This record gives sequence, structure tokens and C-alpha cells, in this order.
Amino acid sequence: MNVIISHSADLDGVSSAALLIRKFMESGEPYLVYLRDYSDGEEVYPTEITRIPDVRVYIADISTHLKHIDAVVNRIKLTKGRVEWTDHHETTEEIKRSLISASVELYHDKDSGSASVLVEKRYELRGEIYRQIADAGFQADTLKIKDDYVRALVDLIDYFNYLEKRIPRVRLERLAVQIAIKGPSEVVKEDDYVELLKHYRDLKQKALEEVLETVRIYDLHGYKLAIAYATSLVSGTQAASKLEENVSADLYLIIKDEGGMSFRRSKACRVNLVPLANIFGGGGHEYAAGADLGRTVARDKFNRVADEVYERIKSGWRP
Repeated sequence: MNVIISHSADLDGVSSAALLIRKFMESGEPYLVYLRDYSDGEEVYPTEITRIPDVRVYIADISTHLKHIDAVVNRIKLTKGRVEWTDHHETTEEIKRSLISASVELYHDKDSGSASVLVEKRYELRGEIYRQIADAGFQADTLKIKDDYVRALVDLIDYFNYLEKRIPRVRLERLAVQIAIKGPSEVVKEDDYVELLKHYRDLKQKALEEVLETVRIYDLHGYKLAIAYATSLVSGTQAASKLEENVSADLYLIIKDEGGMSFRRSKACRVNLVPLANIFGGGGHEYAAGADLGRTVARDKFNRVADEVYERIKSGWRP
């Protein structure tokens, strides 16, 4: 049995899953799919996997720098089969050694741009649909979106994540399967998705306007830091992009109503965002990172929370 575990929160994770789904569909091999987010804790690696004999687990776009990495490693050690992990997030040598001790076959390159590109390369996936799926993940994760169907998929995934905050994420898993079968440019043409997309984009426009209404500006050791509030109707990436388009700053931070935090930087800024996210137990890439505040944030409490977050960053980070 093949088991796919990939990131549920963005197109790169869903694309990585779609690549592996297509691979197993073509070979006729059985597979299971689990789309997981970091908020799922140790259930990022479902315990039922440890009971499957001769299993082969494929993990993609899940950062090894997990808050619950020790619990995940312990479950991997109980696995009766192989575990292959493909990722591009920053990690540490200590975590790598821990994974090796659990016999994990790690394929890691933080400079690859996206996990989906690494999955395509690692498993030598050839063909136009494979290429298009991997490229969609790359466009989304590097914030260099050039195709309308990629924008549509980003929006659909954000909407489904809003509707499916907890496991199981049935809509997202179904979307991954359809992308695997039809390819990303074709799946967004389905009537159901066209209607859903229109509905979501109307909601998203109002949510993004709220982002600009809440922005607060701080001086952070000579850098201009903009902090704003967003509801879970939009992703941290979309909210941060809206903020960057309309507010001049060096660093941008979105605090979500459910507690998620998204760090971004301006195109001219070269600050590595990972250490900022590390302050809150998060991580990511030097140009885009995330963390979790550990509590929900109401709109009327945002100003106080923004001040608290700023003080933690100011005292915990030096450029």
C-alpha cells in the first residue's frame, strides 16, 4: 500500500499530492491520501499508518521543522515499511539526524522553489500533465503566478481550507485527485468549480478590504514593519500580497483570526524571515514564512495583539 501525506494549506502541497496520485494511477498501484496542515499536530502523520503492513509512505511539502516532529518521528519508527520525505523548507542538522535515525529517506533542497518540483524530479515523472502540475505548485509557492488557472486553484484551495479547517479534508483531497486526472488547467473549467470560484472571490474581496483597514506600522530596528489582520476567508499569502500592493514597508505580517501568522518581505528587502517565524515556533523560507500564535484573535482585540507580537519580535530578533 502507498500512502501520500502532503500539505493541505496551499497549491504546492496539493500539487505534490496530485503528482503522486497520478503516478500510482498510471501504475495501477493502490494508494491513500492524507492532506495535512501543521495545526494537525502529531496527526500530520496518522497513527493508522503504523498498522499497515509493507507500507510505503510518501511525505511531501510538510516541513521537517515541525513543532511536533518528535512525535512524528516516533510514529515513523513504528511504521512497517519505507518512509520517503520530500521537502524544500529550511530545516536543521539535528532534525535531519533524527529522521535518519528513523530510517527516513529524505530528499531536501531549500533552494528548489517548491516541493512539487522536487517530487517531479525525485520520481522522474515525465509528461505534459506532470510538468503542468509541478509548475502550478512552483508558481504558487514562489509567488510568481503567471497563469489564470493557477490563480483559480489558489483561490479554490483557500476557500476549501476555510470550509475544512480540520481533518478530514474531503474537498481538497477530491481536488487533488481531479488535478491528477485532468491537469490543473482543465480542472478549473468544471462548472461546479467555476460557480464556487465566483462566490468565493466575492467574499474574498470584502475580506481583503478589511486587511487594509486594520494595518498598523511599526519601526523594527530600522525596518518598517506592517502588521494587519485577516479572516480565514483568505490565505496569509493573499492577505500579505494585498498589503504589499497598497502599503510601503520592508516587512509584512498578517495575523489571522484563527491565530495563523504569515511573514513576507518587500522585493527590495533581504531580511531572512525564518528567524522571525522561529520566535513563534514556526518556519518556512527566507522570503515567506509562517507560524501560529496559539490562540484565536478577535477583530476588536487585534490592536493589542499586534502590539504584543511586535514587542516579541523586537526583543527576540536582531538584523
